[in-house]
Amino acid sequence: MVLKRQDIAEGRFEAQLADRASSVSHIHYTETLLLVELGRLRRRELQILEQLAAIEIKRDDSSDVA
Repeated sequence: MVLKRQDIAEGRFEAQLADRASSVSHIHYTETLLLVELGRLRRRELQILEQLAAIEIKRDDSSDVA
């Protein structure tokens, strides 16, 4: 953020700081949403892997009987 003396004198400094703070806040909010979604997807991945493991165990058990 480059400020000139004229910007400060005309009150643009506060507006630029507010814009920057708003952008940073939005980035943090978006990052939080993405982390929550990532956690949800990882839990779903774990559920799927557990289901696949159960299927493998059943398949192995049935091949042992035959």
